[in-house]
Amino acid sequence: MAKDFLDHYLEYTKDTEATATFHRWSAIVGIGAWLERNIWIQHGATQHFPNHYAMLLGESGSRKSAAIKGFVRILKEAGYKAELI
Repeated sequence: MAKDFLDHYLEYTKDTEATATFHRWSAIVGIGAWLERNIWIQHGATQHFPNHYAMLLGESGSRKSAAIKGFVRILKEAGYKAELI
């Protein structure tokens, strides 16, 4: 079976301290942010955009912010510019 972006990203982050779940959700939210409102799924008269809001929950020190910052770095290196990053 062919690997998709998330498979490659999780392979890239497999030896980091953050869990795969934290990395996966950071990537999903980050991809949605990068796509902005340029991509949507038409469902009847409604358009669904890939915007996601996620809250990573875990013990203090479980490396939640490390997963987020790692994907933010990738977005910046790919040329994504947002005032909130």
